[in-house]
Amino acid sequence: MTPLALSLLIGAGMGAGLFLLVRELFPSGPALGPALERLHGTPAPRSRKSDQDEAPFLTRTGEAVAERVRHWPGITIPVKNLNLVGESVGELFGAKLLHFTVGLLLPSLFTLIVAMAGIQFPIALSGLVGLLTGAALWCLPDRQLARRAARARAEAS
Repeated sequence: MTPLALSLLIGAGMGAGLFLLVRELFPSGPALGPALERLHGTPAPRSRKSDQDEAPFLTRTGEAVAERVRHWPGITIPVKNLNLVGESVGELFGAKLLHFTVGLLLPSLFTLIVAMAGIQFPIALSGLVGLLTGAALWCLPDRQLARRAARARAEAS
């Protein structure tokens, strides 16, 4: 691989990681329909689904991941908490996938920055730390969901 191709590949990976990090740090605003429904007690009128109202890419990807890992040992889906906060399984697993990807890419980005400073780390170390960080961040959306559900339960009582 030429140095130019390697630089382009590393730059693309850094850009994708930075995009995912910014997207996670600055989430979109809350949905107004469910908030109005809770406030007024009447269901908001539902519009017919059009071709433009399909689920976001991350949700669709999360649904695909959920279907694959649903029966793995140790994987549980907190259905009660999801129903309480109004989230779908696809949204939860999409967030899990995004967190895992960011955790997988961050050690590589750190290794690249350190390599630019002239310090060399083994590639295997970067990969192992990336897998461990990704696995740790995979669990983060579950904890966030549990906190939101506890907050919703406290508001309801």
